[in-house]
Amino acid sequence: MPDRRLEVDANWSWWIRLAVPGDESTGELTAHGSDLRVSGPGLGGLIHDAGITYPDGTHNGIGRFFDAPEAAAQLCAALQG
Repeated sequence: MPDRRLEVDANWSWWIRLAVPGDESTGELTAHGSDLRVSGPGLGGLIHDAGITYPDGTHNGIGRFFDAPEAAAQLCAALQG
């Protein structure tokens, strides 16, 4: 019987810089790390979002998500065996 186990892990850090000290409404979020990784036997990092995201929305790093057709097909195949 095939191994239908998937592993989910994350390691995420973030910080907020306030343009006006003490005013949280002026905060800008920067996040980095491995936001989400889904892997399984023989699949490697099937779904993986890692890197750094800046306040303007710019992301540098890896971005393989559930909505990518090849990732969705591999995920379904892994779960169905």
